[in-house]
Amino acid sequence: MSIPRPIEQQIFPDVLQAHNLMPAGLSLADPQVFNRFLREEALISRGLVVVDSDLNNNKIFHKAAEHDEGLFWAAIRSGFIRRAARKDDAENLLTQREIAEGLKRSAPQRFEQIPVDYLAKLDAALASAEAVSPPLIWTPKDVYASFTGRLSAMLESSVADATRDSAQRDMIVAIRDWVSDQLAGGNRVGSAEIESRFEPPPDSTGFPAWSAVWRLVLDAQTGNIPPVFRGDLTVRGLTGASDRMLPGGPEASPEEKAVQAQIYAHDYAERSIDFEVRHTTTTLPDFRPNWKRLDGLSLEQVEELRDAAEPGERLIKLFEARGSAEAMAATQAALRDATAGYLDRLASAGDLLIRQTMRVQMDAQVVAIVGSLDRAVEYTMVNCLPWPEEGPQVVMCDYTSLVSEIGMERARELARGEAKFKWVYKRPDYRVIERAARA
Repeated sequence: MSIPRPIEQQIFPDVLQAHNLMPAGLSLADPQVFNRFLREEALISRGLVVVDSDLNNNKIFHKAAEHDEGLFWAAIRSGFIRRAARKDDAENLLTQREIAEGLKRSAPQRFEQIPVDYLAKLDAALASAEAVSPPLIWTPKDVYASFTGRLSAMLESSVADATRDSAQRDMIVAIRDWVSDQLAGGNRVGSAEIESRFEPPPDSTGFPAWSAVWRLVLDAQTGNIPPVFRGDLTVRGLTGASDRMLPGGPEASPEEKAVQAQIYAHDYAERSIDFEVRHTTTTLPDFRPNWKRLDGLSLEQVEELRDAAEPGERLIKLFEARGSAEAMAATQAALRDATAGYLDRLASAGDLLIRQTMRVQMDAQVVAIVGSLDRAVEYTMVNCLPWPEEGPQVVMCDYTSLVSEIGMERARELARGEAKFKWVYKRPDYRVIERAARA
């Protein structure tokens, strides 16, 4: 089966990155749970984009690949899992084996975790799939520039963080100075190189400080691939990722972009920017996955049923709405209607969803009030679509960052204390990330 997979209708899941810490209760390493994850993703997107290095050294994929009858290999061969592949300086597209050889030099302990024969089998499956649907291409130069720029800014702000102890601050300074020296010498720096150089033995006295600072490095690492695609790739991440992803998208207005940059740099208070929480209520249909039905379907069958339910309008509106916080505010009603219509068709024709009772839904919006402007600037929004997820979907910004901006008490106002935040969907504004990287 050959399915058109426009990049804007695919998802880059931060949760499947090797450098992203898996939260408690999300056991995607269990092949059965991972298979359900793939089936659910197939209902809401036309595919997943996974970075080549994550395909190599993510234990989730290692476990899933042990089962030939599982969905992992079907997802690779059909192109549902699409590789974000790198080209080297000579414009050569690198195989998974070549990526692994680089990992062997930079982080040998990660390389040793790759199962025997896994890379050969993966390269063969990708070669077949990419002959039909080419991979998405990125270059290390672009990604490393984004990572080191973000990391340097985050390390600088953390040195003065009074909540960190002296051991953590010493570690931050050591990493900051080493990264600066490497960049001055024209060398590229990634999180694997930092891990290999600075991680102490687990039983050493310095390990607790390292663990705390490593979280900071991971936050800078997470999400550096999507900006390479200039806003064309939607990101699905975790609300607790604390990755400082931006609240607006690549179509943000100049006013909105300016607010984003000031918030990202933590200099908004001096510029008289405040935040206001607003609410609206909506009555929505409630759906849940019919796992008894879904568990018996192949990935190909799930995709066929998805397409039979005509998801195109919803996928297009979803992508457009994430172009900026203002776009989301303006199109939320149309997006909700398109989503409800799609889910209704899916439940009727495919029997893949179970209808629940109607529920009263509360949407929350955070508006940046800028003293120097005549109007408020849309900043971010907690928006609940009628999709079978636990709790609202936080659109445009990770929840951890949102809490840091408006405070925990005001953050609780967003859902009046009833929400359980789970997923984040966003399109980062690569222009602001690039600006931070140059600073």
